[in-house]
Amino acid sequence: GNIRRLFPKAAEKHRPRHGFNCTHQHWHSAGHRHKIGYTQWCGVRKAIFRPEEETCQFVGGKHMTKHAQIRLNDLALPCSIGTYETDDIIPDAHVLDMVLYLDKSWVIIDADQMDRVFDYDPLIRKILRTAAAENFETQEYLMSLIFQCCFEHTEVHAAALFLRKSPVRDDGSLGVQVTLTRAEFEDMHLAQN
Repeated sequence: GNIRRLFPKAAEKHRPRHGFNCTHQHWHSAGHRHKIGYTQWCGVRKAIFRPEEETCQFVGGKHMTKHAQIRLNDLALPCSIGTYETDDIIPDAHVLDMVLYLDKSWVIIDADQMDRVFDYDPLIRKILRTAAAENFETQEYLMSLIFQCCFEHTEVHAAALFLRKSPVRDDGSLGVQVTLTRAEFEDMHLAQN
């Protein structure tokens, strides 16, 4: 739906040749190897992280090892999403989980100095400003803008986002989860333009 409208050519370009349900060995971090099982959806991978045996990362077309992760959990976004009728249940919380993948040299440092590490505070401030800037119709469009915020930082090689709203009925939450490399994101924007 919305991602296809945002990036119509990229959606077709990234359609998998071997069917919709794929499993690729993809990331590992902090000494733990992982396999990502994902569903290809309009060219965007929705990831499910599972522990796995020895493998290596594949980011931006290159095999890499031991990417560091910066994880943000349960960030409440000051946003309004959707249009609702009188009897609809209106979500009162929109929450973001985010994982940034970057070179391990930003985490394994030789001095206790701020200029040795990735400064994530400006990114978080930008995400909060973006979320509050307008009323959104879809979670997917807001997520696309948050990816743009992430990749404005050249240190970020890939990002995984999980944006969810609650309640769905009397309880429960519903969200969208996507992992993108920088190369995938740039390809989508090139196709859109």
